[in-house]
Amino acid sequence: MVPERSSATRSAGTPTFFATPVAAVEVPGAEAINVALTEAILKRRAETPSVQGSNAGGWHSDRDILEWGGGHVAHIIELAKGMGTQLVADRYGKPVRPAWQARAWANVNSSGDANICHYHPGS
Repeated sequence: MVPERSSATRSAGTPTFFATPVAAVEVPGAEAINVALTEAILKRRAETPSVQGSNAGGWHSDRDILEWGGGHVAHIIELAKGMGTQLVADRYGKPVRPAWQARAWANVNSSGDANICHYHPGS
């Protein structure tokens, strides 16, 4: 039997504080970009050992994919920076233009592999 809630708990809500906004965009030519990215990432995986990051199994590249991943990686990073710039404002709601810095990597997971709970300092 579930106990009846008091009048104080009946009116309690679940407000959202510090909600995390999630933005999404459809990338023109995504299918071709994904093919090129897959080829570059799998080639790198065949050539270099996994970095131990948040991966539990699987493969984690170094954090220099902007150097070895090709022009498609740079394109995706620039799209992300552009979208981020459109979404940020100062505390008064005025648009700002951050000096974005990006570090990126690739993960390849197979059945049974995962990434453990972790955080990204400074992001």
